[in-house]
Amino acid sequence: MEDHYTTEDRSFWHAYDPLTALNRLCKMKLVGDDRVSFMKWTGKLGPSVVAVGCECEDDLRMLEYCPNLDFLTITAAHITEEIILKNQCESFNWLQRLRFQYFQYGHSVTDRCISPYTTNLKELEIHRIKKFTGQCLMTTPSSLESLVISFCPDFELRHLLAAENLSLLRKLEISGAKREMYSEIHLVLDKMPKLEYVTMNYSVLRSEVFFESVCRLKNLYHLHVNFKANDGDLEAVTRCCPQLRSLAMMRCMDVTGRGVRAVCEHAGARLSGLGLASSQVTDDDVVACVRACPKLKRLDVKYCYKLTAELLPRVATARREMYAGRPLRMRVIGTNVYSWPNEVPYEELRITHGGLIR
Repeated sequence: MEDHYTTEDRSFWHAYDPLTALNRLCKMKLVGDDRVSFMKWTGKLGPSVVAVGCECEDDLRMLEYCPNLDFLTITAAHITEEIILKNQCESFNWLQRLRFQYFQYGHSVTDRCISPYTTNLKELEIHRIKKFTGQCLMTTPSSLESLVISFCPDFELRHLLAAENLSLLRKLEISGAKREMYSEIHLVLDKMPKLEYVTMNYSVLRSEVFFESVCRLKNLYHLHVNFKANDGDLEAVTRCCPQLRSLAMMRCMDVTGRGVRAVCEHAGARLSGLGLASSQVTDDDVVACVRACPKLKRLDVKYCYKLTAELLPRVATARREMYAGRPLRMRVIGTNVYSWPNEVPYEELRITHGGLIR
C-alpha cells in the first residue's frame, strides 16, 4: 500500500485528467445547423463520458446526454444555485465523485443545491462556498468514503455530528473552518472509526483530546495536522496507530529529539513521509531519523532553527550507507541549511546534493 492516498494517486478530482473532450466542446459558440449537429454527436458520445467539469449553464445542459457520469466538478462564478437546480438530470443519480468549488461569495449557492447530487456519492469535496453549512451532510448516503471541506466560513460542526451515515468514512479533511469548531473536532473522529486519512488545518490550537481521539483510529494511514504538538503527542500517535505511514505535524515548537526517537521506535520501519516543521530537532536527530526509516521518501523540517549547513552532506552520507538508491526529498526552507535570501542559490544546493532537497 505504498504511497496510499497521495495527491497524485487518490484525490478524485485528478482521477480523470485531462477532462473529457465533451467538456471542452461545450465552450464553443454554436448556432443554427452547427448546434443541431453538435447535439447529435453529443447524444452518440455521451454514454462514454464519465467525467465533466462545468463552468457555465451550457456545460450543465450537456450532462443529460451523459447517463454514465461518475465524476462532476462544478466551478467558477457563473453558475448560480438556480441554474444548477434547473438543470438537474438523471445522470446525477449515478455520480460517485462530486466537487463544488470557488463560487463568488455573492452567489446564493447553499446546501439545497448540493443535496440532489448525493444519492450514491463516495467522495464529496466542498471548497470556498460561503453559505455551505453542512446541513446536506445529514442526508448523505452510507456509501460516502471521502469528505473534504475547505474555507467554508458558514460550515457548522453540529451538522457533521448529527450525520448518521458517516461511520464508513475513510478520508476526512477540514481546513479554514471556524476556530471553535476545531475545539470539538475530536467528537467527529470518535464517530468515524474507519478513518484512514485525516487532515486538520488550524495553526494555533492546542488540543490534547484531539490526539486522544486520533489514537483510537486503528486504521489511520495518513495524519496531517496544523495543531500544536509535543513529544508526547508524537509518541502516542505512532504507538497507537499501527498502520500509520505518513505523519505531518506542522506546528512542532515543543517537539524535540525525544519525540523523533519515539517516532523512529514505533513507526520508523513503515514511515514513507514525516513532517516536523518548526520543531527543535537538531542535525543529529534528523540523521538518526534517516537511518531508522528505510522507507522514508519525504522529510519536512522547514523552519527548524537548530539545523545547520552541515545537515545535507550528513543526510546524504547516511542514506547512501543505509539505503543506497532509495530516493529521499527534504524540505529545508527557513533553516540554516537554506534561508532566502542566501549566498548559496537554492538550485545550486539541489544540484550539489543530488536532488536531496526540494
